[in-house]
Amino acid sequence: MWKWISDTVGPPLGFATTDGMLTKEQVLDFCRLNLAALEKPEVKQRIAEHFKAGEQAAEMTTKVQEEIFSSMGIEPKFGISCLGRVGSVFRNDQEVMMNFMELIGREELACDEAEKPEEFRKKMELMQKMHEQQVAMEEHLKGKSPEERLAFIQNMQRQMQQSKTQTGVGGNNVVSPQEQLHFFQQQYAQSGPSQPSRAASSSDRAQNTSNVVQRR
Repeated sequence: MWKWISDTVGPPLGFATTDGMLTKEQVLDFCRLNLAALEKPEVKQRIAEHFKAGEQAAEMTTKVQEEIFSSMGIEPKFGISCLGRVGSVFRNDQEVMMNFMELIGREELACDEAEKPEEFRKKMELMQKMHEQQVAMEEHLKGKSPEERLAFIQNMQRQMQQSKTQTGVGGNNVVSPQEQLHFFQQQYAQSGPSQPSRAASSSDRAQNTSNVVQRR
C-alpha cells in the first residue's frame, strides 16, 4: 500500500509538522491523497482482507491515513489528532469542509464495501437513482420562484415527519435518502412533466443527500 503513496508524493523527508494544527493547504492535500488512495484496487483489497481477518475495516482506513500523513512529512499520530479538530477550526471555510465531508463519506463507503458488499451495492444503486431524480427535479423547477421551491421542501418535510409519526419513529427528524427518493417519485408521478412546481431542486438539498452517508 505504501508504493502508490511514494510514487505520488515521494518518500517521507522526516516529520516537519509535529504540533499545533494542520494548515488549510495540508488538510486539502491530505483529503486529495486520501480520496485517491481509496479508489486504488490494492487499497480496497487491503481493507477487505483486514476485515476478513476479523478486524474492523475502519482500522485499515486509519492505517492509510497514517501512511499519507507520514508521506507528507507530518507525524502520523499528530495528523490523526488534527482530523478531529478540522470541523471546529475550519467550520467557516467552505472549501475545506466540502473536501473533508467528501472524504468522510468516501471512507464510510470503503468500509461498507469491505464489510457489507451487498448493502454497499444497494447503496450505490440508491445514490445513482437519487442523482437521476435530482437532475429530473431540477429540470422541472426551471423558472420557478424561490418561494415555490421552499414550499415544496417544507411540504416534503411535513409529510415525511407525519409518516414517521404514524409508523412509530416520529422522534427521528432525519429524512433518509430512501424516503426522499420515494417521496420525489410520488410527487413526480402525481404532477407529470407539465407541472414542474411539484418537484424539488437538487441544488436545495445537495449537501444533505450527496455528501453525508450513513453506514448503519
